[in-house]
Amino acid sequence: MRVPRWPWLIILLSCLNLAPGPAVPVLVETELPQVPLTATQVHQIDRLRQVPVLRAPSVLLADATTGQVLYSQDPTTPRPPASTTKIMTALLVLERNYLTETVRIPADLQVPGTTAGLVPGETLTIEELLYGLLLPSGNDAALALARYSGGTEEEFVAAMNTRAAELGLVHTHFVNPHGLDAPDHLSSAMDLLSLTRQALRHPTFARIVATATYSVRGHRWENRNRLLGQYPGADGIKTGTTAAAGECLIASATRQGQRLIAVVLGSQDRYAEATALLDYGFAHYTWQRLDLPPGDFRQVRGKDGPQLLLSLHDPQVIVLPRWQKSHLRSFLHLASVAQPGEPVGHLEFTLGGQRLCILPVYALSHEAAP
Repeated sequence: MRVPRWPWLIILLSCLNLAPGPAVPVLVETELPQVPLTATQVHQIDRLRQVPVLRAPSVLLADATTGQVLYSQDPTTPRPPASTTKIMTALLVLERNYLTETVRIPADLQVPGTTAGLVPGETLTIEELLYGLLLPSGNDAALALARYSGGTEEEFVAAMNTRAAELGLVHTHFVNPHGLDAPDHLSSAMDLLSLTRQALRHPTFARIVATATYSVRGHRWENRNRLLGQYPGADGIKTGTTAAAGECLIASATRQGQRLIAVVLGSQDRYAEATALLDYGFAHYTWQRLDLPPGDFRQVRGKDGPQLLLSLHDPQVIVLPRWQKSHLRSFLHLASVAQPGEPVGHLEFTLGGQRLCILPVYALSHEAAP
C-alpha cells in the first residue's frame, strides 16, 4: 500500500546535542520520499494528526532527555510564570549551597500567597527548605532561601537573571524568587522547558519534585501537583497560579525509562491539558537508540591480526512517530584494518531514504573473534 507524500511530517535531520545547556535538536518540516506504508502505519499517521484540543494560550510537549519538542503552541511568548519561578530558585540554591547548611528563619519574613508555614527563629537545612519551596510552593521558603544564598533578595534575583542568560533563556526575566505577579516578571514555555531540564540534572531536585508528602520539624508538606499518584508514571514537577498567570503547570511522567515534560501556561484546567499532552506523546511516539547492531557487526580486523571490538562513544536516542520506526536504517562503514582507540569508520542512519545522522565508530581493544 502506498500513499502520497505528507509534507507536514516532522523528521529529525541532525544528531542530538546532549551537552549541558538549553540547546535542543533541530526539527524541520519536510517531505519524506514516497515509502510503502502498511495499513497500521496509515492509521498511526491519522491518529498522530489528531492533536489534543487545548485552550491554554501556551503549551509544549518535549522529550526530557533530548529536549526534542513533540508538540507546541505559542511556546516563545513571554508570560507570567507564577510559582514555576521556584524552579530557578531551587536550581540556583543547589548550585551555590550545600544541602546540609542550616538557615535560621528571620522574624521579618513576610510574603503573601502560599506558604510553607515557616516559624520565625526555627532552623532548617537547605534540603528541608527546598522541600518547603517545591511541595507546598512556599513563598516564605523562597524568600528565606534567597536571602540566605544571595545575601539579599535583590542580589539573589540578579543572580537568577544572570543564570537565565547563561542558559540562553531569552524570553525570561525575574523580579522575585517566588513568582508573585510583578511587572516584567516573565518567562516562556520554551524557556521553562530548558530550565526544567537543567534542574533535573540535579538528583536532589528530581527526587523532591516527585515526592507527594514530606514531614520535618513539625511541618507536613503536601505536593500541590495533583498528577502525582493519579497519572501513571507522574514524577514532577511544579505548579503555579496567580491572577495574571492563570493556572500553570510543568508536569513530567516516565514510562519504560522514557520521560516526557509538558508545559502549560495560562490554563483554566491545567491538569486535564497536561494529561492530554502526556497521553498524546506516549501514545504516538517511540524512543529509538542509535547504536551498533549486535553480533559480528561489533567487530573488525585489527592491524596486527586479532579482532577488535567496536563501540560508539556516545550512543544517541531519538524520538520518532511510531509509524516511522520501521523506516529507520543503519549502515556501517569501516576501514579494512584498525588500531585500538582510533576511529575506524562511521555508522550512518537514514529515515525514509534521507540521512538522519552519522556517528563515529571506535575500536576498543584486542579480542579474539568468537
